[in-house]
Amino acid sequence: ASISAFFNVLNLCGSVGNITLKLQDGVYAENLNLSNLGNLMGNYILTITSLNGDADNVILRPSTGVGITLSNTQNLIIDGITVDAATSGTYAIQFTGACQDIVIRNNKLYANGNISSSSYAVIYKGSGTGIIDNIRIIGNYIDDGYYGIYLYGQGTGIANYNTNIYIDSNEITNAYYYTNYFYYNSFKSISNNTISSGTTTKSGYFYGFYMIYADVERLCNNKVFTRVTMSSTVYGILTQYLNTSTTGMPNALYANNEIRLNGSSSIYPMYLYYANVDVIHNSIYANSTSSTYGIYNYGGSTSYIHNIKNNNVVCTYSSAYPIYITATTALPVWTMDYNNYYAPSYIGYCGSTYNTISTWQTATSQDMHSVSVAPNFYNINNSLLLLDEIGLECPIDSSV
Repeated sequence: ASISAFFNVLNLCGSVGNITLKLQDGVYAENLNLSNLGNLMGNYILTITSLNGDADNVILRPSTGVGITLSNTQNLIIDGITVDAATSGTYAIQFTGACQDIVIRNNKLYANGNISSSSYAVIYKGSGTGIIDNIRIIGNYIDDGYYGIYLYGQGTGIANYNTNIYIDSNEITNAYYYTNYFYYNSFKSISNNTISSGTTTKSGYFYGFYMIYADVERLCNNKVFTRVTMSSTVYGILTQYLNTSTTGMPNALYANNEIRLNGSSSIYPMYLYYANVDVIHNSIYANSTSSTYGIYNYGGSTSYIHNIKNNNVVCTYSSAYPIYITATTALPVWTMDYNNYYAPSYIGYCGSTYNTISTWQTATSQDMHSVSVAPNFYNINNSLLLLDEIGLECPIDSSV
C-alpha cells in the first residue's frame, strides 16, 4: 500500500467529515504533496499519524526532493511519523505557498546537515511564498539540515508577517549553520525547546535563534547550548527589530532561558538590537577565548525599551562584558536591576568600560541591587543549576 493510493481514493470520493489516516509500519519512498488540500477535504481536518503510535516505525523517505509539500493547505495535523530527507532529499517539510491551521507534532524530522548549501533544511518556508498563519510546531525531534527551521515572511509590517506561530517543546539540533532562522514572523510562543549544536563543529558557526523583524509574545524556558567548542562566531539568541511592527505594542518576554555557549571566537549569548523586550530570570554562561558579550543591547534610542531583571550572566574570557550597551541614550527609559554580572575583569560597557558594580551603578543609574559574584554551578557541562546561592540572594525589604 502507498500513501498516494489513499489520496487517489480521496480525490474520487471526497470527504464528509474529519479523517485520520493511520499509516502501517514501513518505509514509504514517496513525495507527499498536500497542496490545495481543501479541494479534497473541504473544511474538515486531515490527521496523518502512525497506526501503532510509534514515529520510528512509520518513515516517509523520499528518493529525491521534498518529503511533504504544503501550499494552500489548511486544517492539517502531521502527528507521530518520521520524515527522513537526510539521505537523498532536500527538505523534510516545505511550505511553498500560503497555509493556515497546520499542526506538526511529535514527529522525527531529518535533513542533510553535512553540506554547506542552504538548499537543505528540515522545515523550510522561503521568501515570496505567501503568508502562513496559525502554524504549530510542537514536540518534534528536528535533526540536521543547513537550517533546522527556516521561516520567511513577505516583508516589513505586520500585514506581511507570518502570524500566530508556535514553536514549543521541540529538540532542534545539529544544524550545519542556523538552528532556527526567522525573518518577518509574529510568534505567539517560542518556548520549552532544547536547541543545540552537534558534536562536531561543521561550519564553525552556531546560531540558536536568528530572528530579524520578529514580533514575539513570549520566548521562555528554552535551553540553548553548544556541545563542542565552536571555532567561529556563536549566537545564542539574536534578535533585531523585535516587537516593532506596530506602534505601541507590548514588549516581548524573554524569560527563564538557559544559554550555555563555548567557543574560540566571538560569543553573543543574547543579542538585542532595535528591540522592545523584557529580559527576566535568564541564566547565561559564555566560555570563550575571545570577545564575549553576555547581553548585548542597542542603547542609541529611547524608542526601544529594555527591562533587564534577575538574570545571572557569567563570562569566562578575561576581557568579556556580561552586559554591553552601545550608548547611554536609552538608559532613562530602561529598567535594569537584581542582576548578577560576572567576568574576570569587567562588569559591562555603556559608552565606557566599567570594572566594578559601584562604578557601573553610578554611571548608568541602573542595577542598584545587582551584584558581581562568581556562582557555584552544580555541573556546568549539563546545566546552569546552582550548587548554592551565596551572594545572589535578593535583599529583604524590611518595609514590607
